[in-house]
Amino acid sequence: MGGIYYLHMSLRHSGSLLRKTSTTSSIVLLVITLVIVVIGMLFVQGSKSGMYLRASNSVYTLAVADTPAAQEKGLGGRAWMPQHEGMIFVFDTPDTVCFWMKDMHFAIDMIWLNEAKKVVHLQSDVAPGSYPKRYCPPMPAKYVVELRAGEAARQSIRTGTTLMLE
Repeated sequence: MGGIYYLHMSLRHSGSLLRKTSTTSSIVLLVITLVIVVIGMLFVQGSKSGMYLRASNSVYTLAVADTPAAQEKGLGGRAWMPQHEGMIFVFDTPDTVCFWMKDMHFAIDMIWLNEAKKVVHLQSDVAPGSYPKRYCPPMPAKYVVELRAGEAARQSIRTGTTLMLE
């Protein structure tokens, strides 16, 4: 009889040990998952933005398109863009770079800047339906900023305006 009691007690203790191990494993798995999610969010956030445009009393967060793949995609495929966000295209050397509205779902303002960050050309309220029309500046540009349609007018941005990029 004593052997049966001992076996019963061993099973009861091993059950609590299994519950403790299971709880510990769950906590470790949860911590690892949280770490992976946080690192992933930091990575996505870091690749999404990188520059700021200060205009009048507003600050715009600009996603940087500085690789050929990022420049080709641009804002294409996005359903919308928040009011104080945009994209900046950074080129190695000033060039007469043309843009189009391929795969766009909302209207934008396109702002071409020279090396001194002075606006050399502005194309306002460019509609997605204008594709495949190309929009080209009259002179070389080092940067092109894309904002939601109407933001350039709202911030009094026009040809000759020098913008603050950080």
